Amino acid sequence: MYPTRYPPFPKCALIRAPSDHLAAFLLNGEIAFIDFRRRGETVFRMNGRPAGTPLVYGHDLYFFLAAGEEQRLQRVGNRYGLELTMDPERTLWLGEAVRFSIRAHNLLGPKLCVVISGAEGQILLARDFGAAERAEPVWIPPRAGVYRLQASAAAPNRGDEKELSFQVFDPREIFLNLYPFF
Repeated sequence: MYPTRYPPFPKCALIRAPSDHLAAFLLNGEIAFIDFRRRGETVFRMNGRPAGTPLVYGHDLYFFLAAGEEQRLQRVGNRYGLELTMDPERTLWLGEAVRFSIRAHNLLGPKLCVVISGAEGQILLARDFGAAERAEPVWIPPRAGVYRLQASAAAPNRGDEKELSFQVFDPREIFLNLYPFF
């Protein structure tokens, strides 16, 4: 799918955004993503004025935001918060590396923090990623058991927290339980 370009927009413009939403650039410096099917809207407040032609790609809307003499690329979409995924998503075995993907959506300058704890609540890993929209930590669990990953993002416009639980198995224990005579 190729990006779609739209003509330059005036002080208020309507743009068809991803996922059948309508994006409205309002005079008060906000972008409203309107979902007519679910009768909802998500509002994003801009710190500056849009400059140039907006571009729709994937699930987001990209445009340059001018604040004084500076211009920076701004990405906004119709959802806020953190997206948290784990790879591999299947059964995890002891000694296997786990990659977590944490992505902030429409948070302005988010500060990401990740904490991995064991079943008893002891903290095994705590890492602050600073101002980043995306982080992909890799971790190798030290032993079989149930673990919990907590990711949080703090930003001037809002914050979010997500949690993910996963279990790590030791193949030796499974083998001994299935074949006790070895």
